[in-house]
Amino acid sequence: GVEWLVDGSEYRGEFVDGLKHGSGEFRWKGGAKYAGEFTEDVLQGEGAFHWSDGRAYHGQWMQCQMHGQGRFDWPDGKYFEGKYEADRKHGPGVLSWPDGSKTVGIWISGKQ
Repeated sequence: GVEWLVDGSEYRGEFVDGLKHGSGEFRWKGGAKYAGEFTEDVLQGEGAFHWSDGRAYHGQWMQCQMHGQGRFDWPDGKYFEGKYEADRKHGPGVLSWPDGSKTVGIWISGKQ
């Protein structure tokens, strides 16, 4: 199904009892988009979020937050692969830089 919101956003995907549930894609008016799994209108499960400024996250989601294993890419070529909890790097991960160097470590609430 398809849902158009008054703010110009759009959802295309599966619905259950009128709620986004299953696979789908949500596009915000400002250019951001999410493609992946939904549970009762919430980003939940595997999915990819692309911000309008070129950043992207591919991985696991819980309650509309990056949570679990994932990869976050920045437009300059830098990326982080590892664990997330409540939208922050949390646990083991690798931060890779455009020049090929890597920072390996443990992050706690977004800080190494």
